[in-house]
Amino acid sequence: MFTQMTNPPPLTPAFRITFGILVALTLSLIWVPHYLPLTDYPEHLLAIQVLGHYHDTAFEFARNYTYDLHNLPYISVYLLGMGLVRIFSVYTVGKIILSLYVVLTPASILMLVRSIPGLSPWNAIVSIGLLFNLFYYLGSLNFLLSIFLAFFLLALLLQATQGLAETPARPRDAQNKISRPWISSAILCLLSIALLYSHIVTFVAVLFVAVVLLGHALARRRPIRYAIVSLLPSIVLTAYLLWHQRSAAPSSYEMSWLPFRDRLFDLLQPFLIYRDDVFHHIVINRLYLILLGIWVLTVAVSMLLSIHGPIRDNNISGRSAATTRSIGWIILGCFTLTAIIFPSQIPSASVGHRLSVLVMFSICAVIPGTIFQKQTWRAVLIAVTGLVLALNGYYAYEFNQEMRPFMELVQHMKPDARVLPLFANLHCAHLKTYPFLHVINYYHLEKGGTNPYLLFQNMPQMPVHYRALDELPAVGSFDPRGFNWEKHHDSYQYFLTRDPAPQILEQLQDHTREVFHSDGWDLFEPR
Repeated sequence: MFTQMTNPPPLTPAFRITFGILVALTLSLIWVPHYLPLTDYPEHLLAIQVLGHYHDTAFEFARNYTYDLHNLPYISVYLLGMGLVRIFSVYTVGKIILSLYVVLTPASILMLVRSIPGLSPWNAIVSIGLLFNLFYYLGSLNFLLSIFLAFFLLALLLQATQGLAETPARPRDAQNKISRPWISSAILCLLSIALLYSHIVTFVAVLFVAVVLLGHALARRRPIRYAIVSLLPSIVLTAYLLWHQRSAAPSSYEMSWLPFRDRLFDLLQPFLIYRDDVFHHIVINRLYLILLGIWVLTVAVSMLLSIHGPIRDNNISGRSAATTRSIGWIILGCFTLTAIIFPSQIPSASVGHRLSVLVMFSICAVIPGTIFQKQTWRAVLIAVTGLVLALNGYYAYEFNQEMRPFMELVQHMKPDARVLPLFANLHCAHLKTYPFLHVINYYHLEKGGTNPYLLFQNMPQMPVHYRALDELPAVGSFDPRGFNWEKHHDSYQYFLTRDPAPQILEQLQDHTREVFHSDGWDLFEPR
């Protein structure tokens, strides 16, 4: 007779209230600030705006851009955005997408820990403090959507295959025996396809974890055929996407392996912002790192207790307790292994960084249930989570203060213009993730036009491309000191600076007139 998972105990009112309040506070950090300090976020919004209003004469997007929605690995977020932007403003659409991330990621972790007997639902609250990681501040919408899809998929896979508790299965009627596995299989299939088309790197990592979990279930004589069938369509689509991308125009980012030492360091990177700014970040954001240090220490102690301490659950026998412990460590270990061995993109090593975020979230699957049975640990968890949320709210407030003069500057610009940003200072007061790198796209969202530093200009896997990129000679988005008036002035109608280098300012003052100046921002147009 097959064994099955017992239903997890109902969530207590204290947990429901705490979880709801913390998620609501997290949502407020998305909806209260008008602008969010996320680096690539304005570029994704622009792509959604172009796709949703391609033929709108107010923006002239059709004249400046082309788009292609076929065979793209990042299409989920853009299809979702295209549908929503016809109803809501693009700013609202962006916040809806981020809201899905901050609500469904803790929900997916909650579903995962409740799929593993012996774990506490309070483990899911740990994930709330992990939401504001490097890739949140980089504004990588595709990857953020893939996180909760990944953990929902793993939770459903566990429920479909593991049967961790040792209680006899209740008899079911013949119809349920036939229909329920196929319903679960269909849901798994749809989730895996959605994950694949959200972010292929996350999908490959989750597929590796799934294969190991299926092998674990097979060794324990659990039925896995429906799970295998559900994953086959996404595996075939993955092979097709890789073949198609290989035959497309080459990307400017080539895959290679970083030194092993650097790959290990990548596991810490989601909360150190950037490799080149580690020491500066420690000085500027020491409070944030102290909070995260407490967090990491708490998790480390919890992990040690999970190895040496017993799992106390009256509904779980000793053998199932061991299985419970091993399932969490399989997930954590597989994600850690992929983060270390997966090839990394040069120069940003973004693949390893992304996978390390999955490692951080999967820690919730190994914290023993006995930890949060104590009220003291629950109070510490709530307090630290609240402090992390408050600090990130402060970051958003400071960024909005610095955005005010820029948006006032935008009102002085004519529609549908070509703009050359010359930003010597890409940081805001407390964040070193270059939140002003693509801020010019807020002008394009309001009034159309283009600039030479679009995120999707050299990436064939993105859906939107500029028609005449060769007509826009670039200087360098991170270092504009190569600006030369004779080379660049014919291609642009505006030159936008922030704390410019003296040699750039001297050239602009000689050949342009200043349209706007405020708090380090300057807008120039040719005379």
